[in-house]
Amino acid sequence: LQGEVRWLACREICVPGRQKVQLSVKVGQRPEASAYAETFRRFEALAPLRPSVLSGWQFQVKALASHVRLLEVRPPRGETVMGLEWFPEDPRLRVTGQTTELGAVSRLRIVLESLGDGPTTGSGVLQVQTPGRVFYVQFP
Repeated sequence: LQGEVRWLACREICVPGRQKVQLSVKVGQRPEASAYAETFRRFEALAPLRPSVLSGWQFQVKALASHVRLLEVRPPRGETVMGLEWFPEDPRLRVTGQTTELGAVSRLRIVLESLGDGPTTGSGVLQVQTPGRVFYVQFP
């Protein structure tokens, strides 16, 4: 098996990473649990989710200019949200405004501005503090 792994390492800022990976898999007559099965399960639980599996979450993107986008995220009604924060994956994107409203109707509004040529497109990580879930969000 081979592929490419992409990730964001975040603390105060997010630094993107990318690595090509390759793995040889033993084929046998009966399925056997790998010595790494528990490690895979643990890390799979930490992996961010795509918006399509986030029932009730709303993501909206508006073009304010050719190089500026407004991203608005709303959790479903009744979801207890203690914090929302966005980390862009592309280092050429700058967050020029980020406001979070928490309460009966929570939402996160982010203004993204491209520092390079071309339209503002990309992806990033939405950190939702409900019990520390992280969703991977990609927008056009």
